[in-house]
Amino acid sequence: MNFAEQFKQWSLENLPEKLAAFLPSLISCVLVLVIGCYLSKLLGKLLVNILKRRGVDESIHRFLQRSLVIFCNIIVVVIALEQIGITLNSLITAIGAAGITAG
Repeated sequence: MNFAEQFKQWSLENLPEKLAAFLPSLISCVLVLVIGCYLSKLLGKLLVNILKRRGVDESIHRFLQRSLVIFCNIIVVVIALEQIGITLNSLITAIGAAGITAG
């Protein structure tokens, strides 16, 4: 059952039970967001260090770092939303198809 179907079943009478059942998913979502955002920033810094060691022009460092961090954060958000039951498979498919069409 996805998030929208679960949310429709909530009422004031069963709110504590539903909230207690939903809490582990919410905690895992927050953990994925926090750890994922930290790791994406760490990957960005690692990329800059690799680029400096390779002698790549410094004007491109910031662009590549931000691109990597944004890409990783998008993946983290999709994974976090999956943790609470919100599926984005059709949206991801549509974005991929648009990318193929534009590319």
